[in-house]
Amino acid sequence: LFTAAKLPIFDPQGFLYMALARAHDEVVKIGLDQAIDFRPRATCAICLIQESGAWWAHIGDSRIYQMRAGKLIARSRDHSHVEVLTQEGAITEEEAQHHPMRNFVESCIGGDASVPDMTIARMKPLTPGDVLLACSDGLWSGMTDDEMAEMATRKSDSLAENLKSLSMKALTVNSPYSDNTTGTAMLWLGE
Repeated sequence: LFTAAKLPIFDPQGFLYMALARAHDEVVKIGLDQAIDFRPRATCAICLIQESGAWWAHIGDSRIYQMRAGKLIARSRDHSHVEVLTQEGAITEEEAQHHPMRNFVESCIGGDASVPDMTIARMKPLTPGDVLLACSDGLWSGMTDDEMAEMATRKSDSLAENLKSLSMKALTVNSPYSDNTTGTAMLWLGE
């Protein structure tokens, strides 16, 4: 889809919707011959960067973070009951980390045939030095947004080391029930 698109993408939000819808359709095809409880499902977070801005979309609890100088600027909001409780102020971010439903997502790629709920963000302006991080729930669970921002931007010259530190902390904090700690990051240097 991306390799066939004319750059810059004319409608970034529409493009991200099409990309996630296509990914969903492909995962659904894989599981058509399986009982519904055994059909593959996944969460997903994607980001498009062009013209000094970032557009992102996600399904489930994989996240995108935008950080600047060790501080959180923006992040995607999970498709989960626990996220709703946190946003409404019913529970704190710390309480969310230990909530019994913290691993239950309300939307995912795959499973049923209908296109799932997804969130597509408006353009987020980028400033040189901004760090964008896309990651699975195993990387962020057990840490606050402030901890994520501080650790992800600790060494501006080594995103790989920052990601490794985040992964090791996530594995330690969540042991013995650690999940996949996948993440990828980008440092925006400017146009």
